[in-house]
Amino acid sequence: MNKISANGVYDIPMEVYHSDCCDGPSISASGLWKLLSACPALYWEDSYLNPQRVTHDATRALDVGKAAHALVLGEPEFARHFAVLPFDILRTKEAQAWKAMTEEAGKTVVRADDFDTVRAMAAAMTRSPQVSRAFRDGKPEKSLIWRDGETGVWLKSRPDWLPDDPSASWVIDYKTCRTLEPRKFSQAAFEYGYHLQAAMQVDAAWSVLGARCGVAHVAQEKESPYLAELRLFKEEQIDFGRREYRRALRLFKNCWTLHKEGIQGRLAWPGYTGQAQYIETPYYIERKMEDPLYGEDHGTRDAADYVAAG
Repeated sequence: MNKISANGVYDIPMEVYHSDCCDGPSISASGLWKLLSACPALYWEDSYLNPQRVTHDATRALDVGKAAHALVLGEPEFARHFAVLPFDILRTKEAQAWKAMTEEAGKTVVRADDFDTVRAMAAAMTRSPQVSRAFRDGKPEKSLIWRDGETGVWLKSRPDWLPDDPSASWVIDYKTCRTLEPRKFSQAAFEYGYHLQAAMQVDAAWSVLGARCGVAHVAQEKESPYLAELRLFKEEQIDFGRREYRRALRLFKNCWTLHKEGIQGRLAWPGYTGQAQYIETPYYIERKMEDPLYGEDHGTRDAADYVAAG
C-alpha cells in the first residue's frame, strides 16, 4: 500500500497499523508507554523501525484475550482474525496441515475450549446494564492517524469502537482484567498506561475529525461470571495522560534523530539510566540500618517486624 501522508481515518489491518505505514516515523500509544514505563532500549528491541528486531510468540492467554476482544466487536470481526480449531488434538497430519493453512491466511487458531470461554465472555457483555449498549452506532478497529505539529512524528490511535458521531458518544476501548474491584482496577489502569492511551484517543478525534470526545473503557473480568462494567477517566487524569504521552513523544523524537544521524545502539536508544546509579535501599533494609541494636538481638527480628515498626 502507499504510505500514509495525510491526517485521516484509515481502514487498515492491525499488522499494517503496527508497521512502517506512514511516510515518516510513526508511533502508537503502546510504543510511547513502553518508552516511558520501561526505556528506549526495550522499545527499540521490538520496534518495526529496527531491522534486527526480535519478534515474540504470542501466549495462549494473550490469544484468548484478543479473541474475546474481537468477538465482542462482532462475529464478522472475529471471523476476520480467528478460526476455531476443529480437531481435538493437533498431532495428526490433517490437523497440522489445517493449522498451517489457517495461519498462512493470517488468522490465529483458537482451541474449542478457549472459544467456549470467549463466547461466554461475549454473552456476559449483553447481560451487563452498563455496557450492553456500548458497541452501537459506530465501527470497530478504525485507525486514526495524524502528524504531530511539534515533532513531525506520525501518531496512531486505534480505538476498539469509533462512534459515528464522536462528539455525541463515547469512544470505546475494551479491556480484559483480573478484577473490577475499583481500587485494584484503578491501579492497573495507570500501571498499563490506559490514561496515556485515552489522552491520545481524545487528541486523535480532535486532530482527525475535529470532534471533542470522551473515552469509556468497557472492562471485563477474565473468569466466570465475566463481570463487565464501564470505567471512565476524569478530565484531570486525561490531562495527565496527555503530559505523559507528550513527554514520551519528545523522547522518541530525540532518540530517532540520533539514530538517523548514524549514532547506533545504546547511545541512540539508551537503557534505564545514562550513568551509574546507587542501589536504592528497600524500606525494610533501611529500618534495619537505622536500628542501633540490629546485630545485637541474635537475629530474632525479621523484615516483617521492621515494616510493622515503621
